[in-house]
Amino acid sequence: MGRADLHMHSNCNDGVNSVAELFEYIEEHTQLDVISITDHDIFEAQQIAEELCKRKKYRFEFVKGAEMTTLRGHLLALFVDKPIETLLPVEDTVRLIHEQGGLAIIPHPMSM
Repeated sequence: MGRADLHMHSNCNDGVNSVAELFEYIEEHTQLDVISITDHDIFEAQQIAEELCKRKKYRFEFVKGAEMTTLRGHLLALFVDKPIETLLPVEDTVRLIHEQGGLAIIPHPMSM
């Protein structure tokens, strides 16, 4: 068993900290084993994170992801490499996530 936070945001979108700042904080001050930066509808942080992971060996695993906006709310798209169109029906967004071999998670279940 491990600890994971699969729903965090960077300053590439509506978060406060840069990807590098998030990684350093997680490395030095948490016991997280797996993380994902799931900025809203963009994948910029994923590219930055991959570069950081190539340059430095972190003790945690990084999972690519994004928080996609659908017509009924948000869905986390984990393990995806390519952008997904926004403002689609939930079912279509889930299908597109699955077509990439990804995992779809409802981050705010009471709002859907």
